[in-house]
Amino acid sequence: MAVFAKVSIVLLLLVQVYSCAALRNQQTAWVKNHLHRGSPGVHTDGKVRKLLGEASEGPGADEARGIKGLRGSLIRSTHKVETGKFTAFEKIRHDVEKSKKRAIYLSRQTFIGIADTGSDLVWVQCSQCNPCFNSTANFDSRLSSTYQPLPCGTSCDILGGNKLSCDPSCQYTYVYGDNSTTVGDFASETVWTTDGTGVDVSIPDFLFGCGLQNAGIYEEINGLVGLGRGPLSFPSQIAPYLDNNNKFSYCFVLNTNESATSPILFGANAVPTETISTTPISTLADLISTFYFVNLNDISVGRSPLSVPSTSFEFNLTSGDGGVLFDSGTTYTNLESVAYQLVIKAFNSSVQYNFVDLVDVTGLDLCYSVPSFNNLVVPKITFNFEGADFDLAVENIVQKLTDDAGNNFICVVLTESPVGSSSIIGNWQQQNFQVLYDLDNDVIGWVPTDCSSV
Repeated sequence: MAVFAKVSIVLLLLVQVYSCAALRNQQTAWVKNHLHRGSPGVHTDGKVRKLLGEASEGPGADEARGIKGLRGSLIRSTHKVETGKFTAFEKIRHDVEKSKKRAIYLSRQTFIGIADTGSDLVWVQCSQCNPCFNSTANFDSRLSSTYQPLPCGTSCDILGGNKLSCDPSCQYTYVYGDNSTTVGDFASETVWTTDGTGVDVSIPDFLFGCGLQNAGIYEEINGLVGLGRGPLSFPSQIAPYLDNNNKFSYCFVLNTNESATSPILFGANAVPTETISTTPISTLADLISTFYFVNLNDISVGRSPLSVPSTSFEFNLTSGDGGVLFDSGTTYTNLESVAYQLVIKAFNSSVQYNFVDLVDVTGLDLCYSVPSFNNLVVPKITFNFEGADFDLAVENIVQKLTDDAGNNFICVVLTESPVGSSSIIGNWQQQNFQVLYDLDNDVIGWVPTDCSSV
């Protein structure tokens, strides 16, 4: 039995996730995916922050003390091209209403959550919140007969460093990489979802956060659904009810596709029907339970390996620097400085178009003037992972821009990680790939796919 759902699933009494529900990827209404030089948000913030329990003792606290440079999850790109100079070729898709109608239902309420592979906690804003963000719907725990605040003890301790207090019941705190925050009651609830055949599946005692103090850029959503590797994540909690299939996959549609939504699948249905390429989840991930670290051996430009020093991709357990991970919540791929410089140098020497300096407008180092967007020819970029290559299509490599005079430009959508930060494979580079996170076999897999047809 497997869940097929196209939305990050929040929970609550009588929640039903239908097979046509919509997962909102990072290029939708609440995310602005165009860059403006100097704004925060795309790069990692250089610290694990409370995601791994930096300030508190408990399970996870030891991890936090030895690790830095990891995104605190939900690194949302709030940048935009200056509208007085450029009109972005890609329009931000406004599929919020569509998502609400086909997402999660609690009685007569609809709940929308954002999928994030860089965190574990599932939480939803509750009606008693103060302060609150502008949510389309809040959960009123007083109307649920199965809602239970968790007492002090083992269940509360699973929060590790994210445990705020336990007086009289368990409370959590999370600070994300863009400084968005949520604080509230840690509780259990019964989740209702449907499997791939439409049969209702009841998931009792699901652990989640009832957000009471929430601040950040949470536009037109109701909460966040952690898809990380930890025991609190949505996949980890529902796996026992899906024949112990602990896997999920998503498929981000192209940013230019304004009509389609991006699916996410859980359980056995998450495995693509086509032959996939796979790379092992790094054993480093066993030490850092949330994140999906992988081993990147090299990067090729135009099919020529760059011989990037291995130190560029290694994780330093002493300093907490480096490493490479997949993430759904980071827009553009961030590369360690040496690797980044090698890539842009090789790309720039091979491209046939004229360079244009738009860094002050876009925040991107390599931009070029092009006669049109038809039949673009750019050097291929390949991530050479352990066991498999990840070949990027043109749409994964460049962003298309048009200025007010009708001139066309393309910009390479790679950014340089701050010193001490991890390299992150972002969601722009994952568009039109079905990406599988298989925790049963400890691999990440992918296959080129027309995601609008999944």
